[in-house]
Amino acid sequence: MRNLITVLILFSMTMMAQQSNSAPEPHHIKSDVLGENLGTYATNNPGEKCAAPNTALASQLDSKGNGFCIVLGAQVFLSYANVRLIYKNLEFNDSRLVQVMMTISHSDYDTLRDGLIAKFGEPSVRSKADYQNRMGAHFSGDTLLWDNGVSTVMVDEFGGNLDTTVLNFAMDDYLKEQLKRRDEAKKHPTDM
Repeated sequence: MRNLITVLILFSMTMMAQQSNSAPEPHHIKSDVLGENLGTYATNNPGEKCAAPNTALASQLDSKGNGFCIVLGAQVFLSYANVRLIYKNLEFNDSRLVQVMMTISHSDYDTLRDGLIAKFGEPSVRSKADYQNRMGAHFSGDTLLWDNGVSTVMVDEFGGNLDTTVLNFAMDDYLKEQLKRRDEAKKHPTDM
């Protein structure tokens, strides 16, 4: 949840600063591209199954093609930028791939960061956050963001905990919708 909130905050900051005359394409993730349909994703990734044993990718989605799938690195070899993934969370909306969140070991952060900079250039937003472990030690972690006006790539050095890094690819229209839902939820909190 913290990762989504960080993405939304950084996304809103870059939306105001974003000014592009050409129509960029969504970011590519190996042989896939954000916004592609479920069938194309399944064809490009035939060995991937959702976390439940022997569960096909499509079975996790509702009739409108909305839903998510978690692919575990222990079930199939997953990698990105020469780094092994622990797992990958895929999000589909109207049968379109709208978000891919990858979790890696923090020990591979430098390799991932350097690969992303080599592919996408310097990040459009770079921020630091302070983290503390249970023993009271403090750590400083990077959050890097690349936004091309159509999709956003974000890497959170300490994504979720001090042992993992999270890399997130998301369609900007999907992030806008999530930001809108978050703002609506704040206006109308539930009373439980």
